[in-house]
Amino acid sequence: MRAGLAFATYREEQTSTQTASDWPCLYFSPPGFSAEPVDNIAAAFAATRGTFDSNLIIDGREASFETPAEVGEFVRRAYVSSAGGDGADGPGGGAEPPLPPNPEGPNGPPPDFTQFDSTDQRSAARALLGSVDRFNESVQKSPSGQSFRAVWSVDPKVSTVGALASGAVLLMLEMLDRLPRTGDLGAQRRWIANARTLGDAITALGLWNELLDRYDGWLHLDRHRLPNNWLPNYGGPRVPASVLFFPPHAMPDGRWPFWDWPDPRLFELLTVQRVAADPFECIAQWPVPRFANELIPEDARNEASVAHLLAAFLSCPSSIWNSTSSPKGVLDVVIFTSACLVTWRLPRLPNMSSPLTFAAIDERGHSGMQWLIEQLPLRGFSRGYEALLAGARTIRYRSK
Repeated sequence: MRAGLAFATYREEQTSTQTASDWPCLYFSPPGFSAEPVDNIAAAFAATRGTFDSNLIIDGREASFETPAEVGEFVRRAYVSSAGGDGADGPGGGAEPPLPPNPEGPNGPPPDFTQFDSTDQRSAARALLGSVDRFNESVQKSPSGQSFRAVWSVDPKVSTVGALASGAVLLMLEMLDRLPRTGDLGAQRRWIANARTLGDAITALGLWNELLDRYDGWLHLDRHRLPNNWLPNYGGPRVPASVLFFPPHAMPDGRWPFWDWPDPRLFELLTVQRVAADPFECIAQWPVPRFANELIPEDARNEASVAHLLAAFLSCPSSIWNSTSSPKGVLDVVIFTSACLVTWRLPRLPNMSSPLTFAAIDERGHSGMQWLIEQLPLRGFSRGYEALLAGARTIRYRSK
């Protein structure tokens, strides 16, 4: 399942008149997961000598599907789900993972989600949350072994800007809680480089002014959120987050406060600029917020990135109800991430405060929402099947 490879045979559940050689056999694999006829079922039996299992047991019975398309969708979702557990037995995608959480704990208390929660019932995150709720209800009502067609839609009139802004701030806060507290210049450089990819994504979406309007109190950071050796001589009790997430060239009109910084090592650190060449490499460097940790297998959490979180949601959207303290927070991060992936190739704005209208930001958000909806499950299954799909992210390659 983890590799997205599967054989399926067409037969009655209890057969006494056919032998195995009579069973029509189909093979499924990425990227299309369409059924390919297998001339000889011996190939399927031979696969069990490796990492394949001889059958799939769900709810105490052998799993069954009504059509080859259902098999393909089940295998596809298991394949996507397994990406949510990469990292524990090998890196996923080749990108260096985010810095792990600080051993001493976060630099500040968890964010108060009411500060990031729009009261607008027409927001994109709330609309998507409603679709996830209806999907989950269908899962709970489906008889064992039955599937249903999943319906995903978001009214184009709902606003995505609140979700984009909230998702960006939640990721910034998580990264700030992982600031290296030691004098390890290598770890500090790595953190700054990762933070700058997030700042670049925020700039590409034209979000910076919107963030200042909504969350000014969080974007000018209290001292207690920073380790003591960061910006030790900065002349004020509050530090603008812009100096950590945005390089000098992104600041409007050259207004960057550290051109004459007396510490050359810190000046060199703060002027690091990095733009990832690939959007998936970029999101693989952003850490999963603490409130979404339960969506990630325990043995992969220290290296888990937003790429893992996105895979977990796309494969099993209903799992956010039971595995996180803030389903809406997860959706805000997912919507922001999707918009980043879709808009990555668009021309960059001159700087972080370049004017971009509310409507233009919303258009970019809806492009991300459309991509997100296209990746969500085509079909849902009964509870036992959905539980197995969610568990695919814990599968590890082991020798038999």
